[in-house]
Amino acid sequence: VHGSTVVLAGTSTGATIKISASASTTEITKVGDVDSLIVASSTAGSQPWVLQLGGTGATVECRAVAVTSSGRIYATGWYTAPFRPVIHCALHPGSSCSAGTSTASSILAPTSQGEDAFVMAMSSAGEPLWLLSVGGAGNDRGQALAVSSDGTIFVSGRFRDTATFGA
Repeated sequence: VHGSTVVLAGTSTGATIKISASASTTEITKVGDVDSLIVASSTAGSQPWVLQLGGTGATVECRAVAVTSSGRIYATGWYTAPFRPVIHCALHPGSSCSAGTSTASSILAPTSQGEDAFVMAMSSAGEPLWLLSVGGAGNDRGQALAVSSDGTIFVSGRFRDTATFGA
């Protein structure tokens, strides 16, 4: 929660993910082994949106989110196979979400056959701005995230072997 913005992140292993907003329920079909969802709304429940992260055969776990005073949203977690933002849509009565509705073209591929961490930035409306891979030969995970008042992003997690930032 930051100001009047509430952002939640989670994962799903089920075939269909159901999200309720107002009087309607939106169903999203999972595309990977484990998909992540980032859902945001105001504390009054207005302007809700969802962003799905996934890829064929991928496990994508979003572990932490943070919101800046300007409304920009950052997320971190880890993944096992190429993935990208799959769906971005508003949740309101009569809305529908379908694969490919995200305008993001970024696809992240792990640097090894294990797990790599990711850091992602989104606009206040949930549109992906950038996606960054962090990893090396071992398993690497982004676990927590904070943003300072000057916009500096702090990510903590675990890294095995030598990690490469900005790949």
